[in-house]
Amino acid sequence: MADGWFTWDIVLWLVLAFVGINLLLQVMLRFRASWISRFQEEIQQSQKRAGRNMDSREADGPASAGRGTSP
Repeated sequence: MADGWFTWDIVLWLVLAFVGINLLLQVMLRFRASWISRFQEEIQQSQKRAGRNMDSREADGPASAGRGTSP
């Protein structure tokens, strides 16, 4: 009987560890995604304050260089 309980204890701890690690990873990924989006917003705001727009710079950059025109 003790061997049976020992086996179930190991299974229970493995399941709890698996669930705990998955929850921790989900929280870390959500925090990372929110941090990245906030960082991108700060970059865009600083570029707007500097008088540059990221969209216009991307449109003038590689596309116009590929056509052979100067930006």
